[in-house]
Amino acid sequence: MTTKRDKIRRLRESTFTGREEELALFRSLLPLERSQAIDILVIYGIGGMGKSRLLDQFQQMAADEHIPTARLDPQVQATFYRFLTTIHQQLKPHLAFPSFEKGLKRHEEIEMKLVGRGDVPRPVLRMFVKGARTALEFVPGASALNELMSAEEMEAHIGKIYAIVGRKEGDFWMKPEDDLTDFLVADLNAYCGTHRLVLLADTYELMGAFDAWLRERVFANLSEHALLVIAGRNKLGGKGWQEFATLMRQHELPPFDARDSGSYLQRKGITDEHLIAEMSDYAGGHPLTLALLADLADQMQAGDLARAPARRDIIRTLLERITQNIGANLRVALEVLKTTIFRMRCLSPPKSPVQMSHTFRGI
Repeated sequence: MTTKRDKIRRLRESTFTGREEELALFRSLLPLERSQAIDILVIYGIGGMGKSRLLDQFQQMAADEHIPTARLDPQVQATFYRFLTTIHQQLKPHLAFPSFEKGLKRHEEIEMKLVGRGDVPRPVLRMFVKGARTALEFVPGASALNELMSAEEMEAHIGKIYAIVGRKEGDFWMKPEDDLTDFLVADLNAYCGTHRLVLLADTYELMGAFDAWLRERVFANLSEHALLVIAGRNKLGGKGWQEFATLMRQHELPPFDARDSGSYLQRKGITDEHLIAEMSDYAGGHPLTLALLADLADQMQAGDLARAPARRDIIRTLLERITQNIGANLRVALEVLKTTIFRMRCLSPPKSPVQMSHTFRGI
């Protein structure tokens, strides 16, 4: 049976263009015996450059070689528990997890006991559940929960949890990043001691304190055949990763060249050579901009990109993508800047969106 997700994947693959160097690099890391001692591949670049699409291709390449993969994204998995169970769920068809599943059952039994007693209000349990307490301060937007409960109230509820299940079981339930992580790593090592295994982490600029967990508790303790692939906006740095510098390859994802830009637009159904040249020049090799322009082409009666009213929506979308993870005060300032840009209607199209993105990259 073909699912909707399968259909979406095929549509994405049909328009994937270029990135031969990156695909060749990843392919070279898949064999157990390889010339490069690389265990961490970091793909970084500005927003909209196609990092997530590239990870899609990496996963498919690994699947073609019957190599299991698990993919993490802090936008999707917002707690340690979710990270752990996501790895388990994605790899379960390929690996056995006796230690982790035993710990998972224990975790669920503690939770059922807490829910059944009713001593702690359900909204509070929902906040604590799945390791929310330990992840709370690191998840974008989660700080609002801290405003709903004082430190004293939180400690009081923790005391009730200890009273119901005991301190040992209470800590086990509230801190899955400890014992459950050790159980998971032990099961992973039973496999990747002799087989290739690939862990992928997307949107890494949002990892926060999950970064230390992934580095120190997971990756540092995995057997030699585990490969970690990270995709994010920034080059991986900091003292924590310096220890692994000799095992790491960092690669900045460049814009498309003219050939790849033209090939991508043709795959999107655009055949007019003048329009392809105009779009390629406007986008400056930025894949997201090319995709937006291709969508805009369906609305254009004439091939005059500069006069298309919807052209401004492309800049708006790019600015929203660039600024989506910044603080509130800086966002206000950028809203003023955006308003200024959109009111400059008499001007010709702005510089390449790639140049614009680089301007905001350090934000």
